[in-house]
Amino acid sequence: MKSTCMALLLMFGALLAPGLAQGASLAEMESEITSLFKSVQPGIVKIQVPITSGQADSSTNLQVGTGFVISAQSEILTTHDLVGSAQTVTIISQDRAYSAQIVASDPLTNIALLKAPPMPTHLRLGDSDQVEVGAMLVLVGCAFGAQPSPALGMLSARDLHRTANGLTLSHLRTTLSVAAGQNGGPVLNLQGEAVGMIVAGSTEPNIGYALPINAVAKIRKDLSRWGRLRQPWLGFTIFETFENHARDREIRIGRVLPNTPAALVQLQPEDRILAINGRPVRRPADVLDFTFFAEVGSPLQLTVQRGPETLDLTLHVEERQP
Repeated sequence: MKSTCMALLLMFGALLAPGLAQGASLAEMESEITSLFKSVQPGIVKIQVPITSGQADSSTNLQVGTGFVISAQSEILTTHDLVGSAQTVTIISQDRAYSAQIVASDPLTNIALLKAPPMPTHLRLGDSDQVEVGAMLVLVGCAFGAQPSPALGMLSARDLHRTANGLTLSHLRTTLSVAAGQNGGPVLNLQGEAVGMIVAGSTEPNIGYALPINAVAKIRKDLSRWGRLRQPWLGFTIFETFENHARDREIRIGRVLPNTPAALVQLQPEDRILAINGRPVRRPADVLDFTFFAEVGSPLQLTVQRGPETLDLTLHVEERQP
């Protein structure tokens, strides 16, 4: 651990957050990250799920991944791909094995919520909206089925990213390469708060996408209360136009589907979206993100420009049907 931290800090030391880097020696930086890992390690669990080979001998193997405790009620987040509809889920925490119950699991977001016996601690959830590009991040996961270990990286950008299961949402693009077994692991800021979650492996070296923890928290709330993700539905598509040599981007309504919240307020194709709930819309990701965080059954204020007029339309958010 010591040599690994020193090598990483030699690489990234000049880019560490000011509160950690200013006036600090490499030894002090190493100590800070080592202390961070030690403080969160009891809240990280290895997850084991038995899988049958399907061969004539019906031999059983173990599929291994990562999870993390998120509440004093011993709720644990991990990935749907790992646990799916498994009958038996075992979690390993500090060399002790426990049986866990699947509360709910969502294939679209690839997130599963588990309930375990009392755990020694849980991770604090941060605010992913406050993480700035260039900020240092620590991924803790069970790489290749080993014990939890840290990996150091940084936030490169926020990208609109489409997952393998079809979820299109802004993700945290990091310099973390995600190894087998690290899916389900938390991405932490230097205060030890979870600001993201790894829900898919890396497809390119030094690029790893993390689902922002604010989105994870919404999914967890739905899974806990409803047993499923309640995906908001407004009933329109969008497209992007560029004016003045691409300096001015406009987000406009494409299709308005019949018998939807958009149709009920007479939203029209070519309407330009200016704001959602008072928050300016400047790119397609804004529409997708704001819609994702809308509460099913609640009103949503859509401000559009139609010709010379500016209109405020109130849509009532419905749940998207399969």
